[in-house]
Amino acid sequence: MARQLMDMGARIAICARDESELQRAQTELEKRGGEVFALTCDVKQPAQVERMIQQVNTRFGAIDILINNAGADIVGPLENQTMQDYDDLMKLHFWAPLYTSYAVLPQMQERHSGRIVNVSSVGGKIASPHMVAYCASKFALVGLSQGMRMELAKDGIAVTTVCPGLIHSGVIDHAIVKGQNRKEFAWFSISDSLPLISISAEKVARVRSRVDGEVPEK
Repeated sequence: MARQLMDMGARIAICARDESELQRAQTELEKRGGEVFALTCDVKQPAQVERMIQQVNTRFGAIDILINNAGADIVGPLENQTMQDYDDLMKLHFWAPLYTSYAVLPQMQERHSGRIVNVSSVGGKIASPHMVAYCASKFALVGLSQGMRMELAKDGIAVTTVCPGLIHSGVIDHAIVKGQNRKEFAWFSISDSLPLISISAEKVARVRSRVDGEVPEK
């Protein structure tokens, strides 16, 4: 999404917790000839989110588009998923988008314009076995996003809910696998790579940029 937005002339602010990954992303994006502002931020921490938004406002001015795209996965049988697993995924998939959205809402409401994009998942519409904590948190994000869309339309703010299926995004490298780890990892990694049921991040980003409103699950 950052590559495509930059190619369309946008000035980009990106954030991540990992400074080395953030630097690599900034270096790659800058090679495309655009302006990139990279900030270290844990979006699960509201104070860090507020500071990040202030820094972006200082650098670029008002934020036109907010994309909530942080995500993780925990794969394993229900009996192997802990209360902490649910809490961790809710913090990342529900609370983090809420923090960032509330941080930009005052400026968007003042201008009567802006767009918030919440990247959920088909797992936020259809529950899957061995991914209960993940699906529960993504269901919560879909509910939040759809509710925001209805409420903020009067303020001229568009809210897009993105619910793709499996994406080649590197999430398999960061997924937490529980239970029979080797079997769970094999199932998840094979599903992530099958061309008929998984798609590239670039294709998802192109679909997102064309559709106003909720992106179809394909």
